[in-house]
Amino acid sequence: MSGSTRVVLNDPTFRAAIPVTAAQLDAVPAAVARAEGAAGRAEAAGTEAVQQALQGATELGSVALLLDGSNADALQGTAIEDVQIETAPTQPKQIARVAEVSNATTLADADVNAGDARPLKDIAGDTLLLRNFWRAGDADWSNAFQRAIDYAASQGGGTIRVTRPRQAGTSYMTSRTIIMRTGVILDVDQRATIRLANGSNCTMIEGQDFRSLTGTNSGLGISDWGIIGYGTLDGNRANNTGAPAGQGHGVAIFGRDFVVDIRIKNCYRRGLHLEYGNTQVGVSPFNGCIKRVVTDTTGEEGIWLGVSDAHVWSANVRYPAMNGPNNTFDGIYLKFGVRASHINVWGGNVAIPSWPRYALNVEGEGMTASNIHLESGFSANLRLAGGGAQINNIQTYNHRGNTNLLIESSGNILGARAVTGQFGSRAAVALRMGTATAGAYLNIVDLYSSNHDLGAVDLTYSSGGNAITLNGFNDSASSVSVVGWTSSSDTVRGRVSGGAFEVLEGGRGSRSVQFGHNAAASSTSGVAVGPGAISSGTGGIALGNGVVASGQNSLVLGTNSTASGFASSARGVRAAAEVSGEHAEASFQRKATGDCQRSHYYMAAYTTNATPTLLSCSGFASLARLTIPIGGLLDFRIDLTGIGETDTSKFFRATYSGLLRRISGVGTTMLAGPAPVLDAGNAAGWSVAVTADTTNGALQVQATGDATIPVVWLARVTATKILL
Repeated sequence: MSGSTRVVLNDPTFRAAIPVTAAQLDAVPAAVARAEGAAGRAEAAGTEAVQQALQGATELGSVALLLDGSNADALQGTAIEDVQIETAPTQPKQIARVAEVSNATTLADADVNAGDARPLKDIAGDTLLLRNFWRAGDADWSNAFQRAIDYAASQGGGTIRVTRPRQAGTSYMTSRTIIMRTGVILDVDQRATIRLANGSNCTMIEGQDFRSLTGTNSGLGISDWGIIGYGTLDGNRANNTGAPAGQGHGVAIFGRDFVVDIRIKNCYRRGLHLEYGNTQVGVSPFNGCIKRVVTDTTGEEGIWLGVSDAHVWSANVRYPAMNGPNNTFDGIYLKFGVRASHINVWGGNVAIPSWPRYALNVEGEGMTASNIHLESGFSANLRLAGGGAQINNIQTYNHRGNTNLLIESSGNILGARAVTGQFGSRAAVALRMGTATAGAYLNIVDLYSSNHDLGAVDLTYSSGGNAITLNGFNDSASSVSVVGWTSSSDTVRGRVSGGAFEVLEGGRGSRSVQFGHNAAASSTSGVAVGPGAISSGTGGIALGNGVVASGQNSLVLGTNSTASGFASSARGVRAAAEVSGEHAEASFQRKATGDCQRSHYYMAAYTTNATPTLLSCSGFASLARLTIPIGGLLDFRIDLTGIGETDTSKFFRATYSGLLRRISGVGTTMLAGPAPVLDAGNAAGWSVAVTADTTNGALQVQATGDATIPVVWLARVTATKILL
């Protein structure tokens, strides 16, 4: 037989698809056969009519037999080829077709779709057709949905098929909440729409006992359920604005073991709310799957997911958080860790009532995700608050506040591209590590950013241990690109062009470089290379193991040496350059850094008259004294030269050798040595005096120049320093 022949029993308790024989058909009284097709129609009664119908099926390709069901039991047992039986819980002759049904007032009003042989129930017997649960007097489809769901649940579960409307532009109208039950799957054709009637002000589909279970850690709720088919739920938001608290969602279910594949739009509150207790022993994972979900225009979150270990594959959220005000609801909220791919949250490029707080708010731990596109977050596009997340290939655009990406947790691995975009706020930072109430630590971030005027990375509230690789363009053109760097264990490596941060290996300060375990370059133009190397002074260079360059424009090379004086340098092991212009070198220490070393100092002065003037270790601009610590002994030699600035024929050269000692307070500073020796010169009246400064505990060098011309003075002091 070339056609498909189906026998439909008017008996709601008869569910299975049953093969029959021609002999068994003879036992069925008052059988009515209806064969339909493009060539015409055949109707008859009794066995002869059945045979006519079967013959017609060969030619026409389809036939439906309506039986009164009185001898249904007798039909079980044997088979005739291509003849099946299925249940139809309606009156005989009301079922006049095997085609799609839309919003017909009664089933009898629906036309036959010639040539469409889709059954009223599938061969397996588990799929029910929603249209067969309509009853005379139903004002809309609410009762039909509930009858079908309750019936399927009473039979241990089943699938309810919601077919596409026969008439284009029509919907399955509902006016009350449809209660979903365990074991039931709604299969909504992608061309079908379920629409909430005006003034209904309720959730469209709600899980059994949802209102008593939501917000608890219960292991109850429904299971083995689904809404599939990629059809549409329309909450008719414009005409449903008075839903009570906790209602007005598209779908709200407390349960587990589910599949959701649906489009949801125009909901007064959330589009999709899924929830389940997280600490139920022995039942995790919860086998939830959001396979393909789109939400469009929701008052609160587009998706609110509180089911641990759920899988999200393809979620598209458009225009969430419309109830406002700004910064109130999220685009997608994830309470627990999920596995996700292909997530998109979009708020549009035009003015809307309000923007979401976070486009994606992740509070759960252990999220793994990839291929994420986020826009229009008011506080941030992405918030990671749960920790342990691994997210790759995330792109964020058009944030509306001062932060694009926000991390408030630890152990995250993030690969992101953060761009302000044409419609976003440039007065923002691309990545903010922590807040005043929640720090960020031990995170690994690979970030590309552009067009953030507050910088690429803000580490003000970092708790340390974060490793950031940064590549960007035009971030913070007028200020630093990495701001608030306070933890020496944070590292930022990369390059930002078009701004103030332009390096190959980035340090904490602007235009700085750091490389090595716990290396830190925290000031502008600093360089720190080596384990524990620290450059904290502007322009300071620290190269070595445990070295510190804290003085402005200082340089330190070696191991555990320090340079704290302005323009000072230290090299070797345990050398300390503490005085401006000091250049220290050492090979060891006795008790402390710098207590056995050789130092060089350069001192200078500029005189315009014959008044004695102190030479300064910081040059001509300001006075910096060559001080000696308590317990210090300085064995020194001074080589001093002076030359007339406007008359270079006049010059002066003198040397001095001596010992400077300080026992305790500055008043105990003592100098031992002969008078300065004039080595050369022709400037009458010029002189130099070397004394102990008992006010400041320092070596004091004074030069007296010419009364008629300015004189430039420069002295080199070479000293062996011992500290006791």
